[in-house]
Amino acid sequence: MAGDSALAAVSMGGQMVVEGWLVYTMTGSSLGVGTLYAIHFLPLAPVGLAAGTLSDRIDRRVLLRWIEALFALDFGIFALLVASGAIALWHIYALTFVSGCAFAMYFPVRAAYIHDLVGNQHVVSGLGLLHVAARSGELLGALAAGFVIERAGAAGACLLLSGSNCTAFLVLGGLRTPGLSRGMRTSSLRETLRESATELRTNRTLLALILVAVSVEIFAFSYWTALPEVATQRLGMDAEGLSYLNAARALGGLAAGIALAWTIDLRRGRAYLCVIFGFGVSLIFFASAPTLLACALAVLCLGALESGVDVLNQGMMQACVPDALRGRAMGAWSLAIGVAPLGNLQMGTLAAHFGAGTALQIHGAALLGVAALAALWIPRLRRL
Repeated sequence: MAGDSALAAVSMGGQMVVEGWLVYTMTGSSLGVGTLYAIHFLPLAPVGLAAGTLSDRIDRRVLLRWIEALFALDFGIFALLVASGAIALWHIYALTFVSGCAFAMYFPVRAAYIHDLVGNQHVVSGLGLLHVAARSGELLGALAAGFVIERAGAAGACLLLSGSNCTAFLVLGGLRTPGLSRGMRTSSLRETLRESATELRTNRTLLALILVAVSVEIFAFSYWTALPEVATQRLGMDAEGLSYLNAARALGGLAAGIALAWTIDLRRGRAYLCVIFGFGVSLIFFASAPTLLACALAVLCLGALESGVDVLNQGMMQACVPDALRGRAMGAWSLAIGVAPLGNLQMGTLAAHFGAGTALQIHGAALLGVAALAALWIPRLRRL
């Protein structure tokens, strides 16, 4: 599973560089990049929720293989369009929507399958180990994409991404362990949806986690939108500069994954609140970081905090529902992070009008407020 995660992450890390760079060079605006990421995350809520529900009904290993095939096909078409010189902005947006659908399916299914393998007691360690593999792949993918773009063009980079997903498809064929999913109860789709609605209505802990995740998604992860502008306007660099920032992000996530993989006894709720607070502080620092080194250090911290947010939130969501509903809990997580388009568009709009630095400061201050309000008004979160 770790091998598949690393290979899939090569394409995801490279995708941020390739698509972000192409859109920024075409539009010259962070709003264009914000629109790109908004389209990428648009399917998260509906598709992710459906994928989580589906993963409670059929073998998660099969779902993961066909998601990898969809990624590979999408990047292959992307490479053909770029190589032919026919690529247009709407092509990038359309193909990004397709990869966004695959992205929305991949994460809830993968997270539920990890819990199948390691159980609730070790879910944070399992997800942490998965993040080690994923961030290693993102680091390699980001650096490789910037290198290949400069020397072989964007078409060569897209072929690299497609090949990575084809390899992941083959690797997943070797998975032999169904985990807890072997014992899942098969029910009608109507009953499955009714159970999901009942759980969301009655499980207040799950609802609180969803509300906090919504706020964090809007103000935290949207900093990706500002990276091309920071690389070009503040640092005066090209595609390789953007790849360095994305590589720093992946390296931070790798470090956090290693730390979480060794974690067994952890007060997840308190750690989650600390991570949100740290995210806000790091965004404010990144807003005024003057040099490549300072920016890379800030993004490294942000990447580590990203991993912490994802692992802790996914772990707590799965821990507060019955085993039969864990896929749907991850679908609810996708529903929460499905608000990402709002954050990306907001970041892009603020950056276009006031500059990337001011936009990052606003989002950082908002995250500090989210951490404070969650600590005061959701006391059950501290006890998880």
